[in-house]
Amino acid sequence: GAVGRHTRDVAPPDPGPRWPPWATSCPRPGHWFRHQALARMFPPTSFDVAGGQDALARALRRALPSGSIAHAYMFCGPRGVGKTSTARILARALNCLERPGPAIDPCGTCDLCVRATQGEDLDVLEIDAASNRKVDDARNLIANVSFHPSRARFKVYVVDEVH
Repeated sequence: GAVGRHTRDVAPPDPGPRWPPWATSCPRPGHWFRHQALARMFPPTSFDVAGGQDALARALRRALPSGSIAHAYMFCGPRGVGKTSTARILARALNCLERPGPAIDPCGTCDLCVRATQGEDLDVLEIDAASNRKVDDARNLIANVSFHPSRARFKVYVVDEVH
């Protein structure tokens, strides 16, 4: 029987595929089983793809080429309509390194676009206001706003979940 067997003598069970069997290819191997929003796994790349924000997308498409960019934008609406996704697209459109100025559609391939999509860019900061609601957090934000962007044209703060 199995008495006296060591666990190293037994082959480990096959873990199976690292993505669901219905997927033809895994775009990010090992990420299927992490809890992550679909907008983070497959972020919209342009204003055309960001659904639910058609009027805002039209206004931004007109403002970006002319250079009439406001110092702040407030996106509001019910949950799941693309407020944060549109803010991320706007941040990439303002700072895309492949374009000579603010562009309607960011390239998505330059270093800044890739890092902003992943949430790792120093000049595109996303802040969760629901968890950063202390006075010290507001003071830190105000103090950091005074610094110029490190390599992008604009420093963009996406303040999410403001209630």
